[in-house]
This record gives sequence, C-alpha cells and structure tokens, in this order.
Amino acid sequence: TKTLLESGDLQESGDHYVIDQSRAVVIPATLHDSLMARLDRLAPIKDIPQIGAALGREFSYRLLSAIAPVSEAALREALDQLIDADLIYARGEPPDSIYTFKHALVQQAAYDCLLRSKRRQLHARIAEVLEQQFTETTETQPELVAHHLAQAGLFERAIVQNGRIEVLVAWRIAARARINLSDASAAVNENLIEPAASRLM
Repeated sequence: TKTLLESGDLQESGDHYVIDQSRAVVIPATLHDSLMARLDRLAPIKDIPQIGAALGREFSYRLLSAIAPVSEAALREALDQLIDADLIYARGEPPDSIYTFKHALVQQAAYDCLLRSKRRQLHARIAEVLEQQFTETTETQPELVAHHLAQAGLFERAIVQNGRIEVLVAWRIAARARINLSDASAAVNENLIEPAASRLM
C-alpha cells in the first residue's frame, strides 16, 4: 500500500483508497521488488542510501558525510527524506547521529542497486576515508577496514589489515589473561588474609 501511495497510483478518497485508472498500475511481485521501487522513486538522492548500505546496516552521520559527494545541507535533507519514507531511522542529531536501516532487506535492496564496478569504487573510498580520517576506528576495528578493502578487490591490503586483526586479538587475549591473573591473585591474597585475621581475633 505504501509503495502504491508513494507512486501516486493509489489515492485516498474519504475513508478508502481508489486506483488512478488513468495510469498503468504496476504492483511489485515481491517485497524486494517493492523496496527497489520505493528506492527508484528517490532517484535524486539514491546515492545516499546506496552509500549507507555499503557502510552497513548501521552507519554514522560523520562517516557518511565524509564519503557522500554532496553538501551538508543536501545530505541532511536526503536523510530526512529517507526517514519520512520509512526506510531508515535516526538516533541523535547531526553530526553525532547514527542511522539504521529499518530492515536488513532495505539495506540489501539499496546495495543491489549498485553496479559491481561502483561497489568496488565505493568500498575503496570507504576504506580510504576510514584510514585517513577515522584512525581510532581503524586501530580498534581493523576488521572493518579489511572488509571494505576485500569488497573493493584490494586483497593485498586486506591481508595486511588481517595481520593487524591477529595482533589485536592476541593483545585482547593477553589483556584478559592479565585481568584474570590479577583477579586470581586478589582472591588468593584475600583467602590468605582472612584466615590470618580470624586467628588474630
């Protein structure tokens, strides 16, 4: 129903809807087709959900704005349109806002609109921006950069990032081991001190 209303093929008439007989009505056969049709009607801002889809189910305004080739005003307007179209929802206010696709199928439909060559270019651009402007994210989430490099076909650089992942995982395991050892040591000391204290009493 929402798809037909957005297309103008279905119109409100009092307490019911009527089909515009002057137009050739095309009803999408599947949910995927329906989502694609809704995205097609957002053609002027279609790049924004496509970039968001490449970023993931959830993406930040800061990262999106660093990649999208539009002005900040145009980006905010496009995001508002996507929210009004019930395709994404937002938490917080720009530039600190986080956006999430309403459903994984919406993200997939937007991603499917991308040609393979454009997908690779987009993933390469995302990896570049992450490495240059979001160094903290790159250091703490090297797997994110590796994913975009691999999707861009830059496999050698992705392998380098995977090496960083292994180092990070090893460091985290060692850190947890140190914490566990510290907790164990504290427990031993507590057990030694309490009996001694009770003997003194």
